[in-house]
Amino acid sequence: KMPNGHLIRCITPAMALGSGLDEFAKECPNNFIDAGLAEENAVLMAGSMAHAKLIPILFCYATFLQRGYDELSHDIARTSSHVIICVDHAGIVSGDGDTHQGIFDLSIFNSIPGLMVLAPKDANQAIAMLNFAIEEVKGPVIIRYSKEKIAKATRKDQYVAKWETFGTGRVVIITYGILFNETYKYVNDNNLDVMVVNASILSKLDEELLNHLALTNCKIIVYEEVYHRGSLGEMIVNYYNQKALSINVKLLSLGNTFLEVGTREELLKAYNLSLDDLKKAIGD
Repeated sequence: KMPNGHLIRCITPAMALGSGLDEFAKECPNNFIDAGLAEENAVLMAGSMAHAKLIPILFCYATFLQRGYDELSHDIARTSSHVIICVDHAGIVSGDGDTHQGIFDLSIFNSIPGLMVLAPKDANQAIAMLNFAIEEVKGPVIIRYSKEKIAKATRKDQYVAKWETFGTGRVVIITYGILFNETYKYVNDNNLDVMVVNASILSKLDEELLNHLALTNCKIIVYEEVYHRGSLGEMIVNYYNQKALSINVKLLSLGNTFLEVGTREELLKAYNLSLDDLKKAIGD
């Protein structure tokens, strides 16, 4: 029970160690449930707990949450249940098998109405998003993040569900999560006149920003390590088409493929999503 009175329960389908919950499980055994290799049961359990006025936080790898698609749609999104799902191993994953690549989850989430999908750029924003999801949102929230190690949180931020812009330029790169940090560092290290956008909320487009960009005659690059169908880039292209706005949009994402086994760096290069590929896209 948190100081504000919220009754929190953490659930995972046999992913406690990989999701970093082993210490929590030892310290708070009465607030932790491992449902075993049964993602469907874990998602349904979270929905049931929400109806019982608890706040369930489900931790699951991106690729395996697909097994709970029906429950996510029927039992959580349809009923607007206040369930928080922390989606680990999102995007391209190093060191795990080809089944562990979390490249399809965004396509799945964007096919279900009523889900708020967030992607933190760092630990500070991740914690801010978790507090936001607990305190300020009434419906389901998904927070997706990479397996890659990041620096620990150093401050207490407040999350605002809006895209952030950094820098200016005739080229605008829209990205999120760990790719934002890598892109922002690359742009700064090379002194590029490029605007970088942190699209930290993926379920709702920043239409005000997109409308403004359409008036500036810029080139937009949407850079993401997910399957292209149902991706943020596809959402942006569809938005511009529906509004009959003419703008140059290039998508850097994954095509019709499953991934092989390899390090994240090897896979980014193999599937034309490395920083070198981003450099080419900026210069085209």
